[in-house]
Amino acid sequence: MSIIEETLNKIVREIVDIIIGTNGYTIAAKQNAPRPAGAYASVDAVLIKQLGWEESTLTDRLLDDDIDEHIEGSREVMYSIQFFREDAISNASSVQTGVIRTTIQDKLRAADLGLVSRSDVRDISEALENGWETRAQFDFVLSATGTDDDIITSIMEANISGNFETRGNQLPIDIEVIL
Repeated sequence: MSIIEETLNKIVREIVDIIIGTNGYTIAAKQNAPRPAGAYASVDAVLIKQLGWEESTLTDRLLDDDIDEHIEGSREVMYSIQFFREDAISNASSVQTGVIRTTIQDKLRAADLGLVSRSDVRDISEALENGWETRAQFDFVLSATGTDDDIITSIMEANISGNFETRGNQLPIDIEVIL
């Protein structure tokens, strides 16, 4: 998971915790760790969709002769939020509705995110060795801006060598360009 995905995942987990009213209720999915003992939710980025083309901006650096490149583009990031054990369906329903709260929308805006859509809550309960485990799930889509920064190193020196040949005559060519 990239740093951006981790940051967004953390924000979505915080939002779920706020709506449920329990700190630490939500974990990142696909961890190599034991499952929590009680009820919990997991959050997983399942799709990052590019919207349109990226814009590349080049800026001269003041410190040296290199150039800063900043790339930016719109994304939609889909999260699967799964709820496990007690009250899984009602908790999923509460979060699915609660994401439109003004305080939650303010938190998203503060992180330069926007709520695009959310799916219906699905009952995905499953039979385990010791009985049924109540589970529920819904998807949550956010708009985000994907960015990347790079430094383009300036070419400070170029050397070209070769021979010019015509009718048996050979002329050496040496060109040196130094900035």
